[in-house]
Amino acid sequence: MTETPLAVDPTGDGATFAFVFAHASRIYVGPRANGTGAVSMRADGSDPAPADFAFLEDVTNNRHRNTTTPPYPSIGATGCAFDTPACGPDNEDGRGLFAAGRFDGEDWLVVAGARSAGDFDYVYLSNSTEPTLTFRYVDLSAPLGGQTLGISAMHVFNERLYLGFPDSGANRPYLVALLRAPAAPGLDAVAGAGCIPAAQDACDLEADAIPGVGDSSSAVVIIDAITDFNNRLYLANAGGVSRSLSDAPLAGTLAGQWVGVTPTAAAYAASPSVTTSKTADLEPTDKAVPAFAAFGGRLFLSRNSAAGPQLWMCAPGVVAGPAPASATDCDGGDWTLVATNTTLNPDLSQFDNTAHQRATLLAAGANHLYLGFDSATGVNIFQTTATAPAGPADFTGEGDCSAAAHPASCPGLGGTGFGLATNTRILASIMLRLGARDYLYIVTGDGSGPVRVYRIPD
Repeated sequence: MTETPLAVDPTGDGATFAFVFAHASRIYVGPRANGTGAVSMRADGSDPAPADFAFLEDVTNNRHRNTTTPPYPSIGATGCAFDTPACGPDNEDGRGLFAAGRFDGEDWLVVAGARSAGDFDYVYLSNSTEPTLTFRYVDLSAPLGGQTLGISAMHVFNERLYLGFPDSGANRPYLVALLRAPAAPGLDAVAGAGCIPAAQDACDLEADAIPGVGDSSSAVVIIDAITDFNNRLYLANAGGVSRSLSDAPLAGTLAGQWVGVTPTAAAYAASPSVTTSKTADLEPTDKAVPAFAAFGGRLFLSRNSAAGPQLWMCAPGVVAGPAPASATDCDGGDWTLVATNTTLNPDLSQFDNTAHQRATLLAAGANHLYLGFDSATGVNIFQTTATAPAGPADFTGEGDCSAAAHPASCPGLGGTGFGLATNTRILASIMLRLGARDYLYIVTGDGSGPVRVYRIPD
């Protein structure tokens, strides 16, 4: 049986990747392959409408590099020619991020590209709901470095917009907190390490000095995932996991701001995290920690090691002291490897399927925790109601079958690959509350054909 998608090739241009999220009571999918816009639709996929991009020009201080006439129509795309409308306002030439969040009292769209030449400086925000989305610039040249290359993560927490940036310089990676939204046409952000809203617009949190995410020695270091849990901020990448010691953390070079909380269990160190040299066009499969999810009072993270995927669960309070350990927060000893194989390597969470080499979806609704995998034979997504899922038997797949029978039987929700062998990659996913119910939206593809969008009710 083939699951019916909400949309096939939603942007109408054969785009092989797309983000998905909600903004102003509509579902947005994009960007287009050429970076010029996206599509919005109702929650059920009906009433699709184009959403074009228009970027305002920065003409003060650090100015946009693209010499074409503004407003600029594209955020840029890999292979675009500099100083043409095909590249972004600052000659961005790769896909970065397209997302939404509520920040500084308003709902904002956030988009950013990437610069293969380095010296990446800009993110763009829009509060528009019009057919043409006019984006204001945020010039982050003050907190970012000359070898910053793009953007890899975003999260809104406690009236701050946190942004993670890939970098190849000595201070890699970068984590910036944006303290206020831009007024039109944009914001030349005044930066500093103190995060003082009265004096600064943004602050460099000096992630290279944060225990955990600052411990990676890769040539290019990215921040994979950012979330909040029990009023603390969490970061993760190939270097490890970090937790803030307050709800408004300062720079990693300052005492009492951050603590490393990488799992101390032997299974974590048994195989190194995957790394990537990519700085643009990132997918979940490229990340060591594609996602966090909170479920049942516990924090979960999906991890991709060189040996294969893992699902880690934090039960706060296993380690309750001494400080900075806490009974309400995640510490290194609070993590347990869960959903482990029963016949294959017990240090992996791949549902005894050797085709599951990367975990690319982790999400939680009110009723279920979801874990999904890329696979050459088609993606698989499983769900559980268990707050401490020990193994595949705690998960269910299509038709509520027990995942303990996988891979011999019991395909993932909607069937393996949602019934299509070409659905080999989970490209993006998000859990959205619509009315009184949660829905999991998933974007799939194979990297060469157009994407498809599916929806699973929680």
